[in-house]
Amino acid sequence: MTVLYLLAVVALLVSTAAIYMALIKPFPIQWLYYHYFLRKPIVWSIFGGSLLWVGWLAADSGSVPWSALTPLALMALAIVLSYRMHQETAFPSWPTGAPRPFSSRLRSTRSSGDCIRTRSR
Repeated sequence: MTVLYLLAVVALLVSTAAIYMALIKPFPIQWLYYHYFLRKPIVWSIFGGSLLWVGWLAADSGSVPWSALTPLALMALAIVLSYRMHQETAFPSWPTGAPRPFSSRLRSTRSSGDCIRTRSR
């Protein structure tokens, strides 16, 4: 069951990473874009794989492994947090995402090339 607890911690870290990645300076901004698309599939895959593994253990042994209930509940919490703890939800003033974030480029709003940048339209 230690493996399930480790997977639960990984799922919790992935689901809440959008908050601390935005607040800690060493994380590149581009990682937030990747995290935006990968967080839900990763957390759901961890939960689904763990659920299948626990189901296989239950079918193989003939009894339900009740000790797996806590890590599975933590993984379910990670799923909820992956939907509720993203910048768009946690910070109400966060700008909405671009339709194609990897193709949008930053451009200067002033002709002199100041540091103020906006997204191209």
